[in-house]
Amino acid sequence: MTDKKYKAIIIDDEPKVANLLKNHLSDSDNIVIVDVAHSAIEGVKAVNTHQPDLVFLDIEMPGGNGFDFLESFSKINFKIIFTTAYNEYALQAIKFSALDYLLKPVSKEDLQIALEKFFNAKQSAVQTEQLQYLKENFANSSAPKKIAIPESESITFVDTSSIVRCKSEGSYTQIYLKNGQKLLASKPIGDFEELLKDAGFFRIHRSHLINTNEIKKYVKGEGGYIILTDGSEVEVSRRKKQAFLELIGGK
Repeated sequence: MTDKKYKAIIIDDEPKVANLLKNHLSDSDNIVIVDVAHSAIEGVKAVNTHQPDLVFLDIEMPGGNGFDFLESFSKINFKIIFTTAYNEYALQAIKFSALDYLLKPVSKEDLQIALEKFFNAKQSAVQTEQLQYLKENFANSSAPKKIAIPESESITFVDTSSIVRCKSEGSYTQIYLKNGQKLLASKPIGDFEELLKDAGFFRIHRSHLINTNEIKKYVKGEGGYIILTDGSEVEVSRRKKQAFLELIGGK
C-alpha cells in the first residue's frame, strides 16, 4: 500500500449518493476529498481550483453529463472512475472502453477494488483514447463498434468486426483478429462473452467465443465443428449444438 496522499473530487448530481461515497472514502488513508460538486459546471470549477489526482464522475447528470465536463479540458491530467446507476447501454459502453467504474449504490468492497487499481496503475496517455471511444459507444444505443482490449502492459483498441474468435487461456483470453494478429487480454473469456453478446458473437464451446459473421462452414457430427474465415477449426460442444443450429438457421 502506498503512503502517498491523493486529492480527489466527487461529481454527482445526487447529494445522498455523493455523501455515501464521501463517507466510504473517509476510511482511506490515501484519499483526501478536496471538493464535492453536483453538476458538470461545478465540477469544472472544482478541478481547476484543486488540480486533483482522481475524479469520481457521474456519467449521467441533468443539465450536462460527464462528457460535457470532460470536454471542458484540453488535457486530462487526472484519473477518472465513473459512477453510474445500472443502465445497460451506459455500463456496456464503459466496459467496452476498459475504463473503471462503480455501480450505484457504491459498496465499500467495490470501492476498495477500484482504489487498489488506481494506486497500482501506471501513468498512461491511453485514457484519452479510451474516453473518446466511450463517448462514441455511449452515443450509440446499438452494440458498440469498438472495444478496448486490456493487455498486461497496454490497451489495444479494435473494431469488434475485426475479431474472428476468442479462446480461453485460464484467466486470460487470446483474441484472434482478421489480419492475423493475436492479442492476449487480461480478462477471462466470460467477460468478453458478456461484452460481445449483442455484436454477433456466440459462445460455441467452453473455451471458444466466435464471431458468427466469420463462419465459413459447419461440419456435422456429434457436436460438429466450424471452419472460420481465418481457416481455424473450432469444435461445437454438444451442450451448445442445438442453440448453435437455431442460430445459424436464422442467419
